[in-house]
Amino acid sequence: MCDIEPRLMHDVRGAARAMSISRASIFALIARGELRSTVVAGRRLIAHSDLIDLVRRKQEKSDGAEGAQPSTPYREGGNVGAPNPAA
Repeated sequence: MCDIEPRLMHDVRGAARAMSISRASIFALIARGELRSTVVAGRRLIAHSDLIDLVRRKQEKSDGAEGAQPSTPYREGGNVGAPNPAA
């Protein structure tokens, strides 16, 4: 079960928890204009729908880069950069 109940708005800590990222990352996303926020009664709040939109945009961007090579070489079994005896 998920311990995060659906809300219309999240404070920065709640948004970070919902996204599994740090509060600093939430503030960075806001500063870069990637995540909208508003101040209500002195509290910075992020709409749940804006979190969903951010995830969708990130997924679409990631899906568009599927054909690209990963930046770090990867082989099954790990050992990145280790000699491959099968080669």
